[in-house]
Amino acid sequence: MKKMAIITEKGFLIRDASEIERVIFVGYDLVVENIPLDHIDELNKKLKSYLDYDGLTEEEIEQLEEDEGERKSTDKMNLEELERFFKWAGYSDVEISYGDEDGEKPREFITYTEYNTFQSYTKYEESMVYDWWDGNDYRRFSFDSVYILEVTDEAVSLDEWSERARGHVTGGSNEHQKVYKVITEDGKLQRDQYLIEKWDDYQGSYPLGELVDSSYLKIHLEDLSRDVDEYMDEITSLGK
Repeated sequence: MKKMAIITEKGFLIRDASEIERVIFVGYDLVVENIPLDHIDELNKKLKSYLDYDGLTEEEIEQLEEDEGERKSTDKMNLEELERFFKWAGYSDVEISYGDEDGEKPREFITYTEYNTFQSYTKYEESMVYDWWDGNDYRRFSFDSVYILEVTDEAVSLDEWSERARGHVTGGSNEHQKVYKVITEDGKLQRDQYLIEKWDDYQGSYPLGELVDSSYLKIHLEDLSRDVDEYMDEITSLGK
């Protein structure tokens, strides 16, 4: 069996579902690593004291004012200022970075937000991404929902010889289609479902997937002027 996926909102067909990655987008928040999640509440208390100069010694306040000038407690700190805070708070192995624009790989970390607070990575929603080679460069698709399909290893090509196109095609020149039998969709067994894969030979265009039942598939074959009985016999035999 092959495991494929269709991006729900685009119809984009991912021929190998294992290439889908899950990432977390944190926007402009800073990523902070090597701090346990159960330290967040205490960190926020320390941060408030630090920004309000509450509990700081005169020497520490003088040093802060020398380093940073007059600060409003609502101002968000930059990376260098945040490093000084962690040093003051007693954390020596902290790693701070700007969020990856391609998304953070799911792992345990906290963030420093635009609201001058720390929070867990679990506060952000995971997204799915797929890097697709368009023939010239990789393009990243970001999406929230997919159909995960298990289909037969073999498929039935709908391409036939066209004198006009001077090649085997389905539809217009350089366009192709083939049909798989769907075994499961999102883990649920399917008894009358088929995947039509559609693609062309033009650089930059991506494959599409359409899920249909046998009734619609027969109409589709008629529209393509294919021998319905011959093709349906071959398609329904897939996986046997």
